[in-house]
Amino acid sequence: MRITIAYNLRTDDTEASAELLSMDDIQRIQTAISSLHHTVTVVEVSSHPNEIVDLLLKSAPDLVFNLAEGTIGSSREAFYPGLYEQMGIPFTGGNASLLHLNLDKHLAKTVLSARGIRVPRGVLIQGKERGLPDDLHYPLMIKPNS
Repeated sequence: MRITIAYNLRTDDTEASAELLSMDDIQRIQTAISSLHHTVTVVEVSSHPNEIVDLLLKSAPDLVFNLAEGTIGSSREAFYPGLYEQMGIPFTGGNASLLHLNLDKHLAKTVLSARGIRVPRGVLIQGKERGLPDDLHYPLMIKPNS
């Protein structure tokens, strides 16, 4: 099987890149998959989408082993699975809609609640809005939505 490992390379030790992988990580994963007698290509996918498409086409994968987290925007993790879906390439991990939902706490909570799953009470505050509902009192837990 031709397997392409898609990833975003960690280039620094900042909080923003904490989920990204080092070359040591990629080499260990490549070695493990190769040991199962697969042909493995690695593709760093932080470049322009046109370049990513070209690299994926060139690697001609039967499967993308998706480790890409994305680096831009609130739906960053959903971008790569959406791209693979559009290209008709099977991949590991969740699909684009699942990952988008997973990254948006308010949307996930709304969907779960609509399905009858109990979720903590809360409120989404956006922009310059600063008010809390009258029946929501301190102490509170405050989290960014994405």
